[in-house]
Amino acid sequence: MKTVPYSADTGEEENVQVEMTITRSSRKTIGLRVRSSHNVTLTFPKQYTNKEIDSFIEENRDWIDRHIRRAAAREEQIQDLPKLTYEEIQKLADDTVALLKPLLKEYMPLVRVRVNRVTVKAQRTRWGSCSVRGNLNFNCLLALSPDYVQRYIVVHELCHLLRMNHSALFWAEVARIMPDYKTAEDWIKAEGWKLFKRLPY
Repeated sequence: MKTVPYSADTGEEENVQVEMTITRSSRKTIGLRVRSSHNVTLTFPKQYTNKEIDSFIEENRDWIDRHIRRAAAREEQIQDLPKLTYEEIQKLADDTVALLKPLLKEYMPLVRVRVNRVTVKAQRTRWGSCSVRGNLNFNCLLALSPDYVQRYIVVHELCHLLRMNHSALFWAEVARIMPDYKTAEDWIKAEGWKLFKRLPY
């Protein structure tokens, strides 16, 4: 693993310096995530050369910069902690429904489960929950969280359909799908409360 500087075009007069972490692993595909406005992680198959890595970064520069700008805007929104209106909560619920569809489609085959029904609510303490009937419930505040947190919550709840507990076997299943899930947990512990504070009740 190595960390290299990355100069992101955020539309300001000066580019923003971002920390880019690059790792090689046994995975067969490339993993690219913008974790925050100042942190990007890339995971490559072991056989990738430095030249191939540099080429991939350059080819995806527009995508990376665009998501860094989105992350910066989201973080600024969170820091201000304005109370959400009920109209905004409804919009967040709609946005969460939209973002959940592709994530569930992506992760259900990996976890090897099927979902019965999905609902989205505004909750003060929970990001998600599930029932023995295969029903999943998610917090509308997911729409304000980073992509990797959204993915983690989806994986977490899907894994509960296999094991309705937080046993070692459950966490092993989560880690199988998302080895770096603890990064999302760290964000939730450090930043999640700020989103809950934005609810008007």
